[in-house]
Amino acid sequence: MKKNILRYFILLISTAIIFYLLFVNIIDSQKQLSALNSLTSTIGIFIALIVTFLFGKLFSEREKRIERKKKIDEYSNKLSALRKICHFILKFNKLWKFNTVRETITEMYPELTIQEYLSMDASSQQKLLSEVQSDNFSVPGYLSIKGIVGETYPKYSVYDKHWRITYSLDQINFYDSCCLEAYCFISEHKGEFPEIQALPPPDILEIKKNFNIIFPKYNYDQFDYSKLQGLFGTFHSVFLNEHYYLTRLYSSKLPEYFYGILFDLIGLIIILILGMLGTIFDFNICVIKVICCGVFSIFIGIIIDMIYLIIKATRSELKIEDHY
Repeated sequence: MKKNILRYFILLISTAIIFYLLFVNIIDSQKQLSALNSLTSTIGIFIALIVTFLFGKLFSEREKRIERKKKIDEYSNKLSALRKICHFILKFNKLWKFNTVRETITEMYPELTIQEYLSMDASSQQKLLSEVQSDNFSVPGYLSIKGIVGETYPKYSVYDKHWRITYSLDQINFYDSCCLEAYCFISEHKGEFPEIQALPPPDILEIKKNFNIIFPKYNYDQFDYSKLQGLFGTFHSVFLNEHYYLTRLYSSKLPEYFYGILFDLIGLIIILILGMLGTIFDFNICVIKVICCGVFSIFIGIIIDMIYLIIKATRSELKIEDHY
């Protein structure tokens, strides 16, 4: 913001100085009209060049965003598939029998969420764990899987293969922390888990479908807890990081210099109109002089500003920050 204020200040001062120098030195009215005609043609050429550049930049940015959106949708579908798998894991009664955390939490803290648990201080967490008679991994693990499923997750969407959702940056961050807690939970208790094949066949079929959405090239044979552990680990370490990065890029605005050049384009259009009025209408000498000096000084000021923006744009375009 401060840089823009300085830029506008320099533009205003340079324009005012050039206007003054021209106004006190130009006397011949014929030279004024000749200069105004030449300027009008030159400004028209500049406008055509800037419009070409702006549209080229817009189309280039559009192509980038289309490619990013394809990847974002792919990761969103994978995340939705993970949430559906967690739905079946969460309701698997045999899974939670070795550990009474689900029943105890549901009875004692039915409204407790993973965000609330993680926001507690260490003493409050230890007090809760002693009340529910649980270790340090089971409570956050259960709450994380519950958080991944979501309180408002539509039941019909679990079986709807066409269900689509776009996730925000905050949501992606939330699911990332949940996947880490779920990964730690399974790593700590993987030897105690019952066979997931004990799930009802329709649920196993749905898990298989969603697992193949996440890893389409993976040869699915049977889904066990080592795969579930790897699933949470992959989402935490790979998928959600890339998902967040792409979503942040997709939601970012156009480069600042683009709006600066657009501002200069508007200025050029205005002075082009003024120049055309000066050549078409039969104004008196003083008005022609003011128009000529004004158009020329603003044009020079805009050229100075555009040189600054071009240098800034060159640095920005040569700085490669993403590869998507």
